[in-house]
Amino acid sequence: MGKRFEINQPVLYPPRLNLESSKYQLSTWKKWNLVWRTVLNLKVPFLSSYKNFFQINIAYDYLSNSNFPKSIDWFSDALELAKENKDSGYIATVLKHFGDLYVAQGDYKESLNSYIQALEIAKIAKADNMIGDIYSSISLLYSDMDSTAQCILYGKKALRFNLTTVYLYKVVSSCYNLGEIYRRQGNKDSAIYYFTKAVKYSEKESETNETMKSYTLYMRNNSKLGLLRLSNDIVVSEKMCKEVLENAEKL
Repeated sequence: MGKRFEINQPVLYPPRLNLESSKYQLSTWKKWNLVWRTVLNLKVPFLSSYKNFFQINIAYDYLSNSNFPKSIDWFSDALELAKENKDSGYIATVLKHFGDLYVAQGDYKESLNSYIQALEIAKIAKADNMIGDIYSSISLLYSDMDSTAQCILYGKKALRFNLTTVYLYKVVSSCYNLGEIYRRQGNKDSAIYYFTKAVKYSEKESETNETMKSYTLYMRNNSKLGLLRLSNDIVVSEKMCKEVLENAEKL
């Protein structure tokens, strides 16, 4: 497995879905970074409660562009503020992103420690919007570590949890991740099952947010691509999907 196959992009950050132009991506990053910095420096009272939000956005933008020292500085400031405010949600968020940072640096041990801490705090805070994402991040980390069993275990934990929430686009993402894991493993039936579930759930998506609609469509297309990779004949592929879904209880 080895190579990471899907990036869990946080919802609250500017979308970078399948951007083909690196020049455009860089200009987009610079624009958003300038926006976050400008808003953060505004002396407007009501914005003080959003300081953590802007700190995390700036830190994540630096992380997205591999500027690790700057990213660490901003994440550290965000974590300190979140602890001062005793805001469990933001503490868990920053710890999760520290895990992402350690993955980017190749420090899997520290990454796992950060993810586990974030997961424990998110559970206490009942942060339903985060718990499934952290499970997914741990699954992807085990993918990087070539630990297939743990990768599948946490991928299924992510799916089970996301099914209990209102975040249907996360269910679609979890199904796709599991489909890709099984495809790379050579388990054709399981791959077809989860890719098909991703497509089916994406058709139920009622999200009104345009970014989430785009993300859902992106994951649906990836799932369909996964199905096509498993069969040169789309008719045969659709027949196999139906057969696997009818026997879903066995998986």
